[in-house]
Amino acid sequence: MSQQLASSEEAGMTDGVLASRITQGQRVAEVELYRRYQPKLSRMLKSIASNPADVADIHQEVLRIVIEKLRAGELRNKNKLGSFVLQVGRYQTLGFYRKQRRFQFCEDMESYEDSDANDPIRVQYRAIVREVIDSMEQRRDRSILYFFYIEEQEKQDICERLELSTLHFDRVLFRARQRFKTKWLDRTEKLETD
Repeated sequence: MSQQLASSEEAGMTDGVLASRITQGQRVAEVELYRRYQPKLSRMLKSIASNPADVADIHQEVLRIVIEKLRAGELRNKNKLGSFVLQVGRYQTLGFYRKQRRFQFCEDMESYEDSDANDPIRVQYRAIVREVIDSMEQRRDRSILYFFYIEEQEKQDICERLELSTLHFDRVLFRARQRFKTKWLDRTEKLETD
C-alpha cells in the first residue's frame, strides 16, 4: 500500500521536484523518471535510429547519463528535465552514429591494407588519401602524415626532419590524424552522394 501511495505521489510531481529527488539519491524518483520519459524518448529515438537494437542501446545510455548528471547536480534548471532528457537523447544518437562511421572507416582502411597493391580499388584509395593529405591546411599535418604513412619513415627520422621531440611527435600525429579523418569522412560522403 505504501509503495502504491509513493508511486501515485511520484506521478503527480513536477519535473523540478523529480530532478531534486534524484539529486538526493531517491531510487523511486529514478524509476519515475524512466516511467515518465521512456515513451517520449523511445518515439524520438525511433524517428532518428532505424535499428531497434540501436534504439535500445541509446535509450539505456541516455537514461544512465541523465541520472548520473542529476545525481551530480549538473542540471541547472530542474524544471527543464524533459528537454534535457530529449537533448541528451539527440546527442547520444549522433555520437552513436559517429562511432559507427569511425568503425566503418577503420574497417575500410584494414581492407585497403590487406588488398593487392595493383588492385584498382587500392589505387583509387591511394589517390584519395593523397588528395586528402594535399588538401590539409597545415603544412606540418601534410608532412607528418606523408612521411609516416605514405613513405613509412621511422618515427625518429621524422622527428629529426621536422625538428620534433618524440612526445611532441605523438601529439602532432594525433592531431593530424584527427583532421585527416574529418576530411576523409567529408570526402567519402561526397563520393557516396555523387
